[in-house]
Amino acid sequence: MRRILLPLALTLTIFAAAAGAQASEPRKDEAEIRQLALSIWDRADQPLTIEPIIVDGTYAVADWSQGDAGGRALLQKRSGTWKILACSGDAFKSADALAHFGTPRATAIQLTKRLAAAEATVDPKRIARFSTFDGVITMDGSDPHAGAHGTGPASKGVPAQAAPVASPALPAPAAVMDYGAIAVEKHGASGAPLVLIPGLAGGAWSWAETIRRLAPTHAVYVLTLAGFSGRPAVPTPLIDHVVADIARFVRDNQLDRPTIIGHSLGAFVAFRLAIAHPDLIGGLIAVDGFPVFSPLAEADAGGRAAAAKKLAQELAVGKNPAEFHAALLNFLTARMNDPVQAAQAADLAARSDPEATAEYIIEMLSADLRPELSKLTMPVLALVAENSYKRGLPEPEIRAFYARVLSNAPQGSIALIRNARHFAMVDQPDVVAAAIEGFAAGRRLASR
Repeated sequence: MRRILLPLALTLTIFAAAAGAQASEPRKDEAEIRQLALSIWDRADQPLTIEPIIVDGTYAVADWSQGDAGGRALLQKRSGTWKILACSGDAFKSADALAHFGTPRATAIQLTKRLAAAEATVDPKRIARFSTFDGVITMDGSDPHAGAHGTGPASKGVPAQAAPVASPALPAPAAVMDYGAIAVEKHGASGAPLVLIPGLAGGAWSWAETIRRLAPTHAVYVLTLAGFSGRPAVPTPLIDHVVADIARFVRDNQLDRPTIIGHSLGAFVAFRLAIAHPDLIGGLIAVDGFPVFSPLAEADAGGRAAAAKKLAQELAVGKNPAEFHAALLNFLTARMNDPVQAAQAADLAARSDPEATAEYIIEMLSADLRPELSKLTMPVLALVAENSYKRGLPEPEIRAFYARVLSNAPQGSIALIRNARHFAMVDQPDVVAAAIEGFAAGRRLASR
């Protein structure tokens, strides 16, 4: 009997030792990650807290807070040493964002699932600090002090305050004009005129990739509306002032029946402009924006007004800068394929006036322009994002819904943009630019 028990005891001891070693490895990784972060950012007057830390193989996500700030860091273990790849806020709750920075897809999914479970036990006030990190900071993977964080003791502050990674810069405009409720940038020198109107809290930066593709062959005029992207607001009703000043801009600059291209709110503004001034407009392209807010197409006036007030409160009313930024980040992350691009857009959109943003929401969502579409005398093309308001429906049903929405427009047509969310010109810039080119070419042929 003792001969049997001795080998059994030895076997159990070996298994216990192996299990203990496996259990201690994540704890060892967590300790190394914590020590790395503390060595960079900890300060006597502002102690750094690193918790929770989620490790999966050679990748990890670590939550940190310091004073009133916080964020999330993505790390990778290379040659036995942990390196910080990037820092962000809510973007790193997304597996897509982790994968964007090189994390294997399966690992990214596991990390975000386990992070969500761990954060469910964290004080909500501390969780809110993680959302205050602006943008995404990339590291070189070898020296976390380099780049955005600077060097030397003076730079050992709160990492969340470093400058975010910028989206690709806009080409330098050939001219800049101020028309009251709108600012206008001109790109390109000749060709058929195109006027681009951004959506809610957007600026000329919303159209960066479209400008890059169309400016070589067109005169491209890009607007920023009052109250957005750092531009001061004007008295209400905002959209009335915007429409009047766009019409004045077109007349003053003698634009020959330009094509007006609007995204979301910008598309609604384009419909308002074309209804009020059909003689000025040669064509209208609506990028996932419509004469009525799609989710409220079946609602009555009271239902639209209530929904408008609710969304305005959720996104903008009474928000301080950090709250407004967090709301925009959530809003944009749900409406772009790439969470990193959404984070970049949120940094820029947060320069907008929250109260003006709320007013635009109320003015647009409360309205229904469908009865007035019969006044349109120009061709209208709706570029509908497949994965936007009607996501999950078969293509024929999506097309049929928007055909009904535009049924009063005498020359209305629809094109579906596949693999795109609400910001179709960001998700599929080549496809949207090609659709605009095709529409402009059709106008040229029709005018001969």
